[in-house]
Formats: sequence, structure tokens, C-alpha cells
Amino acid sequence: MNNRISIINYGINNINSLKMAIDSVGFEALITSDYKEIDNSDKIILPGVGSFENGMKNLKKISIIDSLKKAYLANKGILAICLGMQMLLSHSSEFGNFNGLNLIDGSVKKIPGSENKIKKRKIPHVGWNTIYLNQSCKSTYNKMLEEHQKNNDYFYFTHSYYALPKNQNNIISYSNYDDFNFPSIITSKNLLACQFHPEKSGVAGLNLIKKFLEKKDD
Repeated sequence: MNNRISIINYGINNINSLKMAIDSVGFEALITSDYKEIDNSDKIILPGVGSFENGMKNLKKISIIDSLKKAYLANKGILAICLGMQMLLSHSSEFGNFNGLNLIDGSVKKIPGSENKIKKRKIPHVGWNTIYLNQSCKSTYNKMLEEHQKNNDYFYFTHSYYALPKNQNNIISYSNYDDFNFPSIITSKNLLACQFHPEKSGVAGLNLIKKFLEKKDD
């Protein structure tokens, strides 16, 4: 398989572990901030850690937003991770109000604290958690994710905010954190986005990355 894979480097993401994960499943990826490389890529990965505001500012600095939108409209495979997932939405309320890429209509919200005075939900949500599929979503990615639900696979999360698409059909899976359900994988066209870090999620995460890279775009 000769897919040209690019990992977008916009200055605030931990990309070395992601590059090593891709190497370990038999693929080669280019770490780049060059929009021309993105334009010529078959698969694109948008990772991310940190705040929504800084993420969007840095994407603008490297003039990569138009290339991302073109890739999305061209139905290229895009994998967005953590902050990368959140920036796909219309806007975020993290430390203010900020516009996102608007590839998926929706908003980024803070995980609510518990109203129970005896037990306070800890924020951020850090650690291992499972996913369960949203049966109303008919994404082409559903089949490859069924195995993870069946095996009760755990993935590694670290976040205080979550992405909430307006259309439930954009939500592939939910996860539950201390009695709070939030979207953990979302999609639109050939875009796949996860709130957890597959590159830090052991064998299950590597399998997800491998299946994404192997999948032929529709």
C-alpha cells in the first residue's frame, strides 16, 4: 500500500509517540507543517494537546486550514485525535468563545462536575475507558470499531472538554465517565476523530490506527 501519510505539526502536539505508533504497524508517515505536503497526502492525521484557542491560532499560523478543508471535501481519510477532534467542530467554550474548523456542526463543552455533594466528579478525565457504539450512526467506520466494543477494549483519555456534534449521526461511539456520557469517536464523510489517544492505548490503539490507515477511502 502506497498511501502518502502526513502528521500535521502545528507546534503544540506530542507527535513523536504517534509517529512511532504508525511505524510499528508497518506504515511510514511524514511530520509536516507544509500545506503542500497536506495537499499531496492520501491520509492526514491531526493530533493535538493543549487549549482550543492555541490550537486554532497555530493552525492559522502555518496556513494549513484551507488544505484541511480541501482534504475533507475531497473525501480523504483524516484522523483527528483529542484536541484535533475538538477543533473540527464549530466552536468551543474553553476559556472563552472560539471558532473551530466547522467541519462538523457542534460545540466543545466542559465535562460537568457532579451535583452530588458527597461525590465530586474529578476534572480532567484521565485514564482508561471503554467505548460503546451509537446504533443510529451508519458510518463506514462502524464495522472496524465493532471489534473494539466486542472485546471491551480500553483506550487512554486525558481531557477536561468534550466534543458534542448537533447531529447524533456524527457520533460513532460514547464513553461513560463517572455517570456522564460523552461522544468518544465522531465522524463525517471519511473523517474519523477520537477523544482518546490511540497512540497511547496499547494494542487496541495500534489496531485502530492500523485499520484507519488500511481502509480505502469511499
